[in-house]
Parts: sequence; C-alpha cells; structure tokens
Amino acid sequence: GPFTFFYVKNRAIYGPGCPGTLGLTPALTIGDASVGNAAFAVGLQNALPGSPAVLGISLGAMPAPWSPCSILLDLGAPAVFLPASADAAGQASITISIPANPALHNVPFFAQWGVADPSGGFAGTVPIALSRGRTVIVW
Repeated sequence: GPFTFFYVKNRAIYGPGCPGTLGLTPALTIGDASVGNAAFAVGLQNALPGSPAVLGISLGAMPAPWSPCSILLDLGAPAVFLPASADAAGQASITISIPANPALHNVPFFAQWGVADPSGGFAGTVPIALSRGRTVIVW
C-alpha cells in the first residue's frame, strides 16, 4: 500500500533548560519560519509572570555536551538579543519579519530565552531561568 510521510519543520529542540519558580522551565515556541513571513513569532511560555526576559538568536549553537543550566547559543557567532516582558500568564512573544528573499531558504539560526527569576540557577548562582535551545530553519 501507499506510504504517507509527514515532515515536521523546525521541531529540533536541544540541550537542557534551566528551571525557575515552581520548577518550571521556560519554553520556546515558534511560528511559521517561511521566507516572506512578516509575522514570524518566537514565543515564551512557563516564565515567571511579570519578569523581564530576553530572546537570544544566533547563527551558531554551542556544541554538545551541554552542562545543566547553560547558554546554548554560540556567542562568538553573529547574535542578537531582544528584550521582552512576560505577561501575567508567564508568556511573551516577539515578532521578527523574515524578508521575502529566496537566499534565506534553508538558513538555520538558533534561539533561546532567558528570564529573570529568583529561583533560576544559571551559572550556579545567577537568578535566571533558561529555555532549551531551538534550531530554526527558514523554509
């Protein structure tokens, strides 16, 4: 009989996150990363409500192995950091316009959220909770 294959784009999540309040690890969500999508969004869930947050996006990922509670982006590669604030539900979203440039097709980038959280344990003592890393490929 016929076979059906399903290809799910942009589901590559890597590395450990770093939990914060109530043991919740911030989660990174993404929208449609297609060329020409002016409304591409990178979302945050499970953050401490009302907390400042930052979305890091890099053209490189830190290679494995990863230690618990670490930055998973290659900060030596071109990177950008975008500020946000979690709402009362612990969510935030940043919209990034993807230009309608065919040269961006199949270009990968890597993303991770950081959230100010007194229960976070980045670098052992810094009060920041971190999401897991996410590989995003523009298609």
